[in-house]
Amino acid sequence: MERDITPFTQLPLWLPVNEQYPDGFILADYSRSLNKGLVLRHPRETIEDTLAWLKAHGSDELKAGLAKEMEASLLQSRAVVDQPQNNIQK
Repeated sequence: MERDITPFTQLPLWLPVNEQYPDGFILADYSRSLNKGLVLRHPRETIEDTLAWLKAHGSDELKAGLAKEMEASLLQSRAVVDQPQNNIQK
């Protein structure tokens, strides 16, 4: 990875598009699961339930995800990349 980000650990539920996963992870077709009765729920509900479970077990510390410094660096680099290039000379 360009910035040494570990999929599924530092960025949970994220896999980069690659040879093994040409559609990434989130783009997977889950229609068969829906047809067999899978019920989707709002992400906020999942987050709230997860935090409640953690607190009930003596902690609300989340151990997965990017360190705040890495997240800030990535967001800053994306902000630079996503800026319109109005000053390109032809």
